[in-house]
Amino acid sequence: MANDRPLAAHEILDALENVSDNEEDYRERLICILPPPVDPDCLTDEDSGEEDNVTLNNLPRNILLQPAEVMIQGQIMVSDTEEEPSDSTGRTKRRRTYAWRKRDLAKNPVNWPDVQGACQDKRPIEWFENFLDEDVISLLVSESNKYAVKKNLPGDITTEDMKCFIGILLVSGYSWLPRRRMYWENSPDTKNELISSAMTRDRFDFIFRHLHVNDNLDLQDKYTKVRPLVTLLNKKFLEFSPLEEHYSVDEAMIPYYGRHGCKQHIKGKPIRYGFKAWVGATRLGTTHDNTFIIAKWHDNNIFSIASNAVGINPKQSAKRFSQSEKRNIVIEEPHMVSIYNKYMGGVDRSDENISHYRIGIRGKKWYMPLLTHMIDLAEHNAWQLYKINHGKLDHLGFRRRVAIALIESNRKNAKRGPSRPSHHEHADSRKDQMNHLVIPQSKQTRCRQCHKKCLTRCKKCDVGVCVKCFETYHS
Repeated sequence: MANDRPLAAHEILDALENVSDNEEDYRERLICILPPPVDPDCLTDEDSGEEDNVTLNNLPRNILLQPAEVMIQGQIMVSDTEEEPSDSTGRTKRRRTYAWRKRDLAKNPVNWPDVQGACQDKRPIEWFENFLDEDVISLLVSESNKYAVKKNLPGDITTEDMKCFIGILLVSGYSWLPRRRMYWENSPDTKNELISSAMTRDRFDFIFRHLHVNDNLDLQDKYTKVRPLVTLLNKKFLEFSPLEEHYSVDEAMIPYYGRHGCKQHIKGKPIRYGFKAWVGATRLGTTHDNTFIIAKWHDNNIFSIASNAVGINPKQSAKRFSQSEKRNIVIEEPHMVSIYNKYMGGVDRSDENISHYRIGIRGKKWYMPLLTHMIDLAEHNAWQLYKINHGKLDHLGFRRRVAIALIESNRKNAKRGPSRPSHHEHADSRKDQMNHLVIPQSKQTRCRQCHKKCLTRCKKCDVGVCVKCFETYHS
């Protein structure tokens, strides 16, 4: 898709719709949209329409106007230019610039153990709390309450509320429903007793609408809304996770840094493009704050790699066949490439495992997928540590144990009053004209038709129906 400027998300959607209308193309498509710019005068956290129906066609306007790229079965299709995108008024949007240094990553040597010490007999919830501990929960509670207060609403979310809320999110990964309110609906095919008895629907919606991470916005950082949680969890992942299962949440931001920042030392074009050099050559760029390094290494093909833990030194020797010399030669292999080759596959395995039970409750805030992915990732890494310590549960069993523990230990035990039945209740079976009989009942209930108190019910439908409404209700 070539154009004189980066394609916006809505333009990619229109193009894909035209392709699907004219051709039989069933390849999987993944659309990646950059976050909207930080604007303190605009409530970018506000949603557009109902969150229950989250599709690409009804995303908020400020997200649909952002630059995007589409990946079709592994092939990235984007515009070829690097001009600054403009908003609907034609003004050029501000983009953060980064000071890159042509130097190695200065990090202390990391000892990556294959096993996390001696075998530890912990419950699944204890492994999970290695990552989502009190520090993380306190951050979510305090920032969410600040955000609610700014909207003139009570900031009364408690630690127990947040833990129960996270437990419900985990349940939605393996007990998925198309609309989140269906978990509380009085209908036998959807109602989840564990969820509906632990937290009211309105309370869950309140926490979901005001879930927040950062109130101190950095206008130069597009990821400022999730940065504190990213930093906090990243430290815990580095501390607890074995390397083959380690995944830094900062890696989600590397495509942005690579395309829009690291150019001065990676010759002219974004990092996804190649460069002409001899076999074994390396080009690199390290962020000014020594956060991570992006490098290219000329193997038989161009190899692009990023790391926030190791750099290119010390280099190792590697044998390669030289097409020009028609013989094996020895070249220098960066240390980060050696580490990658030794432990590669962990991120792919992590992504696959998470995809099986990914949190199913979605919202339209652009950062919500990042927040829910961090929770999924914490649960997955906790399961990996559990397995290393000879745990017997599979991933689903482990996730269920964690979710149930979070909900049952932090649920509200207040007695709920009567609620309205679902409008889908007996919608078809009550009209089948088969075996519907009026029987007496000892306790008064509300008639399903006129809502007055009655002492009779339908034997088959098992609901209160007064005699005068019996025929109407069943016709």
